[in-house]
Amino acid sequence: MAEQSNVTFLMQAIVERTVTFFREDLHINIHRVTCSREDVQKLQPRHLTSLIAMEGSMRLYLAFSFDKPLIEHAFEVYIEDIEVAEDERERYIEETAGDIINIIAGNATGSLPSEGPAVSISPPVVISEAKSIFRYKEAQFYTACLETDYGKMDIYCIGPKKLFDGKFRSLSYRK
Repeated sequence: MAEQSNVTFLMQAIVERTVTFFREDLHINIHRVTCSREDVQKLQPRHLTSLIAMEGSMRLYLAFSFDKPLIEHAFEVYIEDIEVAEDERERYIEETAGDIINIIAGNATGSLPSEGPAVSISPPVVISEAKSIFRYKEAQFYTACLETDYGKMDIYCIGPKKLFDGKFRSLSYRK
């Protein structure tokens, strides 16, 4: 099924765009990327998680889950030369997480094959210190974990299990 290969292709594009964005825009080194398809009932998100829905020929959810030191460093790079009041700091850190997923997902959709319906992306929802993300009975998690100088970030692609039943290609990256 073409949709199955599109999920793998989409995740490859998102991981590659994330590595490039972290290096070039945030000046964050990626040491290792490991990818897997998870058949678990729930995931344990990190400190801050941004989530969007992507819809085209398939409906998927994409989540970026950041360790606290990593999103705080990204925020500091974002606001370089800008003064932010301490009482607004958390709100802007959350906006940084939303901006990052929007930029990367938007750029990654440009890499998808042009046939089929256009991909729409919902505005991001940011969740702070969530305990877990549960999957529906028919859902599957495709996970990429990025290890950086400032901690880890997980990328979750969540969609119907049938999209993940095809040939699974594991992605791997090492510095």
